[in-house]
Amino acid sequence: MNNLLPYADPQDESLDVLARHIWRSVVSETLPELRHYRHWVLSQPAKRLGGDFQLVADSWVAVGDVSGKGMPAALLTCMFVAAFKLAVRSPNPGKALEHALFNELESANMFITLAAAELGHDGWLSALNLGHPPVLVRRLSGEIAQLSASAPPVGTFRLPDYHSESVRLAPGELVCLYTDGLLEASKGDELFGLERLTDLLANHQEPEAAFRAILDELQGWALDDDLTLLLLQYLPERNWRDSHLDRR
Repeated sequence: MNNLLPYADPQDESLDVLARHIWRSVVSETLPELRHYRHWVLSQPAKRLGGDFQLVADSWVAVGDVSGKGMPAALLTCMFVAAFKLAVRSPNPGKALEHALFNELESANMFITLAAAELGHDGWLSALNLGHPPVLVRRLSGEIAQLSASAPPVGTFRLPDYHSESVRLAPGELVCLYTDGLLEASKGDELFGLERLTDLLANHQEPEAAFRAILDELQGWALDDDLTLLLLQYLPERNWRDSHLDRR
């Protein structure tokens, strides 16, 4: 008996449906609950298959963007997600990602930007930003801190080391991870832009209100790229004390 799968025409719609199912099984539209953090997420591909991703791995949460769209970007996204889950167990996740993916990305003439954050139960956050738009931190005062890229996208240059930036969150403060599809939403010649996003965050302390305000503001803007938005709020358990937590 021939156990090989029958030949499938690449143009066959059923293949596209199968590819989307596999991609969505890796890049879920939702994220699991994160201890000490609440989250709100939007995942909207420009096509049936996307190159954006969001994921949780151990104590890390990440948002990223594979260059290009469609099937090639979706395949590389799946490869990246698998590599990332192993990389965060390395002392230097950025170097581990480079080692795992650089040759494949270079051969495909593609790259990946990444904003990843290791979430400490005590409010410490370590951000690894590889060629991605800034990670935004909304302080209780309304001030917006930006954690900018410290290295280029994965697949562009090899580096001897990759550095993260650490900040301490107070209970109730927000972290915003997103892809450039949000910033590049357009209305005529106008782009949504980073300034508009930071203003919306600054003007809404409650995360659900901030999330809704961003989505409402996007109405009427053309989305020409995959778009991912993730808001996180640090909310330690009632009566939780620093003395109960692992110290850095």
